[in-house]
Amino acid sequence: MADLSADSFAFRVSECRSICQDSLLVDCGATAHILTEKSKFTSFEQNFDVNNHCIELADGSRSNGIIQGRGTAKVCVQSSDGEPREVSLENVLYIPLYRHNIFSILAATEKGATANFRPTSAELVAPNGTTFDIRKSGELYYLNSVANHTGESHTLKEWHMISGHCNVKDVIKLETVVEGMKISDKSDFQCDVCTMSKMTQSFSRETDLRATTVNRWNWFIVICVDQYSL
Repeated sequence: MADLSADSFAFRVSECRSICQDSLLVDCGATAHILTEKSKFTSFEQNFDVNNHCIELADGSRSNGIIQGRGTAKVCVQSSDGEPREVSLENVLYIPLYRHNIFSILAATEKGATANFRPTSAELVAPNGTTFDIRKSGELYYLNSVANHTGESHTLKEWHMISGHCNVKDVIKLETVVEGMKISDKSDFQCDVCTMSKMTQSFSRETDLRATTVNRWNWFIVICVDQYSL
C-alpha cells in the first residue's frame, strides 16, 4: 500500500496453491498486512480516503481504488505447539478483490517479531516468545491460519439478503436456533429490492370520456372521400 504522497512498496505473487486458501501468505516485500475478509476487522480508520491510496507492484504498475479501508484486525493462527492463537494485526489493508490474505514480514518485524528462514524449515517468533511454523508450499511460504468453519458473522442486512430477503424479525429469530449463525450488526436498514417488490400498480376506475354528439366535420371528410372515390 502506498500513500500517493509517501513512499510506496512493491510485491508480486507468482504462484498460489488452493490447498493454502485459508492460510496467510508470507510476503517479505509487502509493507503492510492485507486481508480480504471484512469480518476479520475489529475497527477501521474513519478518515481513510480510498482515492489517495494505491497498490504498486515490482514492475511499476499501479492499481487505484482497490484498497477499501485500513484498520485493526484479528486472525487465528496455529502456533508451533498446535494451539490456535488469536493474533492482532495493525494497519491492515482491506482488499476484497485479492484471492489470498497476505502477512507482511516487514510489518511484523517492526512490531518486534522475528522471522527465521532455514533450508528445511522456517518460523515466526512473536515478541512474547510464541513461535509459529512457516510452511513451504511450492515456492511460497504460509502461516497456518485457523479457518473458522463453526460460525459465520454477517450484518442483519447481509443475512436478510442471504436468506432470500426473509422477514427481518424471522432472521433475528434464526440466530437462536441456527448453529454458527451470528448477526454482527442489527441496525435498521432499507432494502430497495423489498421496497420495489411490494409496489403495486394503481388503475383508474373512472370510465373514459365518450362522444355524445356526431362530429359534423368528420362526416364532411367522409362524404368528400366517398364522392372522390366515385
